[in-house]
Amino acid sequence: MKFARPINDKTPNVTNPFGPTHKGTDYGYINGTPIYASEDGEILIAKGDESRQWIANTPSDPFPYPRALKTEDYGNYIKIDHGESYSTLYGHLKLNSLLVSIKDKVKKGQKIAEIDTTGNSTGNHLHWEIRKNNLVIDPVPLLDNDWDKYFTQVVPEPTPTPVDP
Repeated sequence: MKFARPINDKTPNVTNPFGPTHKGTDYGYINGTPIYASEDGEILIAKGDESRQWIANTPSDPFPYPRALKTEDYGNYIKIDHGESYSTLYGHLKLNSLLVSIKDKVKKGQKIAEIDTTGNSTGNHLHWEIRKNNLVIDPVPLLDNDWDKYFTQVVPEPTPTPVDP
């Protein structure tokens, strides 16, 4: 199975890659940047009503601390089942931006939500995971090199602003 990146950008802004201490990939973008389904599938979880942002294990944390991270730390998030024991998770989504509901079928490249900074987050970004048998795995070997042919919406290039001489 090959997965498209969840961001429609030729050179994605990866602010925290998958690794031994970070089980996921973080894409830093402005609030409202579109997020896309990485593969065809069915929505398992669609939580979109969280308005809070916090840092875990600090006084801003709404959950008792010290503590291990919880599902709530994703803020608003979507989880998609892709079959063959694969799923993807999209976290820190914008309040009320989810375009899908539980049991909806989605297509690779379909817009599903927008970026924000809900949950345990230090700024606007998407936390993206690929899971196999519900364990987070390195996404790099599973990325589709033809990622850009799937998107239903294209992020427009910025229009240069004319400057007076």
